[in-house]
Amino acid sequence: MKEEIIGFATGGHKKSQGYNDFQGELYAIYILEEFQGMAVGKKLLNRIVEYLKTLQINSMLVLVLKENPAVQFYHAMGAQKIDSITITIAGEKVQEEVYGWNNLEILHK
Repeated sequence: MKEEIIGFATGGHKKSQGYNDFQGELYAIYILEEFQGMAVGKKLLNRIVEYLKTLQINSMLVLVLKENPAVQFYHAMGAQKIDSITITIAGEKVQEEVYGWNNLEILHK
């Protein structure tokens, strides 16, 4: 059986400035395109939630580019939009959406 990495997720204590109602942050989540839509994202997200709970963290935010189709994934996972900000990447201004979960219990199922 051939094993390969098809995705990853990282998270931990909140690194983003502001949003003081949130203690944790999903830093990144990535899944190869051919494995998207197969519940891999949900499994990865739940692993981050499990980790945050070991840190006594029960709230989390994630920042995602507005044009990123993953926005729909976060909606489906119960995240609420809490802000929209403008950032600069490689000299270009882009919109970034901030989503959050006030209670991670809704995610861990």
